[in-house]
Amino acid sequence: MQFRTMDFGMERCVLALRLPSSDMDPSMVIRNGSIELCELDVSRVLDTRTLSWKKRPKCRQNLGTFIPVAGEEVTLHEFSCAWGTLPTFEASCSSDSPECTLDVWGGIGKAWGK
Repeated sequence: MQFRTMDFGMERCVLALRLPSSDMDPSMVIRNGSIELCELDVSRVLDTRTLSWKKRPKCRQNLGTFIPVAGEEVTLHEFSCAWGTLPTFEASCSSDSPECTLDVWGGIGKAWGK
């Protein structure tokens, strides 16, 4: 996940994960796992055409592990986000959740992860 911070004077940001309720879309229910969040060591816009698991930026700081809950919002991490910066994060299944599956995507309009 990569964001460009655009609001001058708002130097604190918070990551939050909100999943749809299970009755909204049954395929979006999280099962079998916890998610690990890492801040990546990158200061440029990622090129998604050439980005791969092997070429991904290194983890700068592990931000912790959480268990997502369908229909609820979980606050993940507060961080400094000066105007014009590119905060970049990696969400992955934690190593203690071998049966976890994770598919995160975003775009214009609604963006959900599963």
